[in-house]
Amino acid sequence: MQTMYSAAMTFGAPTVEPDESIALEGNSPVAKRLREIASTLAATDLPVLIIGEPGTGTEALAFAIHSGSRITQQPFTVVTCRSVVPEQFDPQSSLWSQSALSRPGTVLLSRLNNLSQASQCTLAKLLSEESRPCAARVLASSEIELETTARKTWLREDLTRLLGQVIVRIPPLRHRREDIVFLAESMVERYAAAFNRPVAPMDAQMKKALEGHSWQGNLADLEVVAKVIALLGNRESLSFIHNLDKSHPKNDAIIPLKEAARAASQAAEREVIQKVLFRNGGNRKRAALQLEISYKALLYKIKQFGLSPASDRGAS
Repeated sequence: MQTMYSAAMTFGAPTVEPDESIALEGNSPVAKRLREIASTLAATDLPVLIIGEPGTGTEALAFAIHSGSRITQQPFTVVTCRSVVPEQFDPQSSLWSQSALSRPGTVLLSRLNNLSQASQCTLAKLLSEESRPCAARVLASSEIELETTARKTWLREDLTRLLGQVIVRIPPLRHRREDIVFLAESMVERYAAAFNRPVAPMDAQMKKALEGHSWQGNLADLEVVAKVIALLGNRESLSFIHNLDKSHPKNDAIIPLKEAARAASQAAEREVIQKVLFRNGGNRKRAALQLEISYKALLYKIKQFGLSPASDRGAS
């Protein structure tokens, strides 16, 4: 009997329960199984549907499948379903020649749950054509369970059957806590090198804070936190982690990843600027040098984030 996140595969019905390239890293059973699944699916031509919250690594998994396949030298194209028009799926249309589906390679239909009804109808017809006008291997991702989506008539059942011959469910970061510290340390090391900062080992308090956080924005949140830790170190980053949830809605509604990342990044910027200003005794010119931004840009951000005016000693 499978557990909720058993990372198992079935054909013809939903069930792969196993998180962008770092999403495939880690030593947990889920991370290892996810890499195994990518390798297994790369050896096939089957359509694959990947279900996961924004920021869990759906695109990374799709690219891993493509990279291990026999068509790895062909293009890997991500098509955002919200912006698709039906003619892009119609071989009789003048737009067909511009469609990635008309050429060899792998196409990821990103956020399938945003595909319009008209586009769904045309795509279903294309994928069911025996003459196989579709030259690409088709992968798809969705933020919402197919059964829920179909019940609300957002997705055609025939389309879900065509695209969901194999279904992979990627658990959110909060359901793979054994990987959080590993992923965070990897990100911090990368950003510390980019910022030319020394890497301080994470203490027990920091690890506990990371493992206990809800990570509503998944990898987007973790990346923001890693930047803060790389800049400020362990102790001064703790308060930011504890306050991070304030940048997200309190309910379970799914919000666009870009919106979540923007909110978290702005909160991180404000926190970092405030800390660096304090560390430099309010000297904005010295703070700007440490932050590697212009003095004018720092003044703009101080005003943008409503930070208390600091003295400008030594600014001239």
